[in-house]
Amino acid sequence: MIFRCNDCGRRIAESDKGRCSQHRREYNRVSDRNRNRKNHSAQYGYEWQKTRAYMRAIYPLCLNCFLNDRLTLADEVDHIRNLNDGSQFTDIHGHENLAPLCKKCHTWKTYNIDPLPRNSPTLRRWIKHMNTAKRKFNNG
Repeated sequence: MIFRCNDCGRRIAESDKGRCSQHRREYNRVSDRNRNRKNHSAQYGYEWQKTRAYMRAIYPLCLNCFLNDRLTLADEVDHIRNLNDGSQFTDIHGHENLAPLCKKCHTWKTYNIDPLPRNSPTLRRWIKHMNTAKRKFNNG
């Protein structure tokens, strides 16, 4: 699989965590700034850790891989609809907006789906895809 920088699209190694060296510095600077902001601990503190563990317990497999007949353990829990999309969706711990994904699928989704506008047909298909995966997983 080819990995690309989330910002400029340059080819990178999987171990680069989504960004080339140039954009990783900027991303880390912004991340450090955000870590100090008031809402960050509320969003990604103890409650988020509990929610994340709960979602991974319910769905131990990557939902995208599962729907494509691949069995891959979920590494991360993703917000299906981006929190910064300007929508009214504000419950970051709401299970209906969370999907466990493997690192590979999460990186792909971050690069290909997250930048899309919230009224994009591709984004709507992704949301439907994740909801279908949850139903299929629950019905075994």
